Amino acid sequence: MCRIAILAFAALAAGKELSIVDFGADMGDRVGFVNTNALQAAFGNATAADLVVVPEGDWYMLGGITASNRTKLNFQLRGWIRAVPSLENWPKNANGDYATFIEFTDLSLNMTGPGGIDGQGEKWWDIWILDPPHESRPNLVNCLRCVNSYFAHFTMHNSPMYHLDCQDVKTVEIYNVTVQVDRAQMQTIKAKAKNRKFNAQVGMFEPEDLNTDGFDVSGTDVYIHDCTVHNDDDSIAVKPCNKGCTYTDCSTNMLFERNTLVGVGATIGSVPPHELVNCVRNITFRDIKMPGTAKGIYVKSNPTCGGNKTAIIQDVLYENIEITDPLWWPIWIGPQQQHEPGSKLGRKCALSYPLDPHCPTQGCATFKNIVLKDVYISNPVMSPGVLMGNETNPMEVTFHNVTVHDGPEGGKFPFGNEYECRHTHLQVSGGTWPIPLCAL
Repeated sequence: MCRIAILAFAALAAGKELSIVDFGADMGDRVGFVNTNALQAAFGNATAADLVVVPEGDWYMLGGITASNRTKLNFQLRGWIRAVPSLENWPKNANGDYATFIEFTDLSLNMTGPGGIDGQGEKWWDIWILDPPHESRPNLVNCLRCVNSYFAHFTMHNSPMYHLDCQDVKTVEIYNVTVQVDRAQMQTIKAKAKNRKFNAQVGMFEPEDLNTDGFDVSGTDVYIHDCTVHNDDDSIAVKPCNKGCTYTDCSTNMLFERNTLVGVGATIGSVPPHELVNCVRNITFRDIKMPGTAKGIYVKSNPTCGGNKTAIIQDVLYENIEITDPLWWPIWIGPQQQHEPGSKLGRKCALSYPLDPHCPTQGCATFKNIVLKDVYISNPVMSPGVLMGNETNPMEVTFHNVTVHDGPEGGKFPFGNEYECRHTHLQVSGGTWPIPLCAL
């Protein structure tokens, strides 16, 4: 469905190795100022042929580290960078939010392991779920308008918010990268907030997330493969581009294959309507395993229509997807579930749908040629899924050999063994079972 150029991490030619120790880094620095400055200095002194190295061991740093506007940066994590969760010392960006831990902008990046980055997000999660301040939490790594970039063989752990956010990029490969969130710790934090905020729970899954997305991407020519994500929000999320993006006016030509995803979905979106036409097109998820995930296949628009705002989600293929023991919806195609109980509904779809039946759809968002092929769902806690289009602009969806295999107690709530399906032009073939009623 899409052709992706595979990048290679080429041997350095006539370059030198720049260790952060050469710039004053000290493993004894647990506050983070010295090591942060050392990595920033190493980035600043590196030429396109050099290799910036974080040596073996644990290196504590604060956020706000940046590299931008250069031909190439080569960066190797041999040890572990650990983000110091000090809100008092963490820098803020121009918007007054906490700065991303490490941000790369307008460059070509090769970032490899075998080490990793520990966001030490527990303190951030605790504060934001119990008594959130006005500022946004930091992402772990941002890559903005990066081209010909390669990420491989490292681990990202417990980001305060998104782990790897690649926006408006061109030709990016992510290979053998692991994202690991301490979901048990998250559930402990959520339990502390549960009685204070709300009491909505579905099975064993509490549908309030902390936005610890694994890989968020927008742009063109993206290949993510042989990765593992265990997190508490979108495991992979394709975000839209529009006429305001640099390399494409539609997020397109992306392939995700042979990944293991346990979180809130192999996701398209959300795709909110926009005056410049937000768009996602020509995306393939293939050979994906999702054991014990919350959501499985998740394709979502977002409010709000009005004026000349429109959105397009088109030519999306999910092929050979195995969703086992899902805790929430195995399949959801429609508006994003985002409203948290206790806040105003507005035009948002309730996280607790259908216990709260409020779930508006967007007629200005077009879902076209969404294809699910060879999807195997086993032992779901809930009914197999929701296909929710808009009366004025029905969705176009195809199911080929999409099968649900219920366990002895699962798959009965809230629609029995059936899908909820409305305002959807659905084509069904192969051994699909159960057949959504809107296809009959």
